[in-house]
Amino acid sequence: MKLKDTIVRHIKFGEGIVSEVDEANGKIYIQFGDEIKVFSFPQCFKQFISVRDETLKAELSALIAEDDRKKQEQAAIEAAEKAKRLELAKKNEVIQAAKKPQ
Repeated sequence: MKLKDTIVRHIKFGEGIVSEVDEANGKIYIQFGDEIKVFSFPQCFKQFISVRDETLKAELSALIAEDDRKKQEQAAIEAAEKAKRLELAKKNEVIQAAKKPQ
C-alpha cells in the first residue's frame, strides 16, 4: 500500500501529507504545514484521520481489522496466562497450608 505523499485529513489539524509509514513499529508520520506529527498506525485511520481514495480506505479498513484481531488474540492469550498464574498461586497456597504443622 502506498501511503507516502498521500493527502490525509485530520479532524483537528486539517489536511496533511504522509511523509513516512513505519509499519514495523506501528507509526505514521504526517506533515501538517511546518510540523510533523506521529500517530499510531493503522489505528489513527479508525478514529481521526481519513483519506479520500476509496481503494486506500478499503485497504486501511482491512489493516485495521487485522490489527484489531491480533490485539484481541493477544488479550485472550494474556488473560489465559493470568488465569493460569492465579490457579498456580492458589494451588501453592493450598500446598503451603497443608505443610504447616497443626
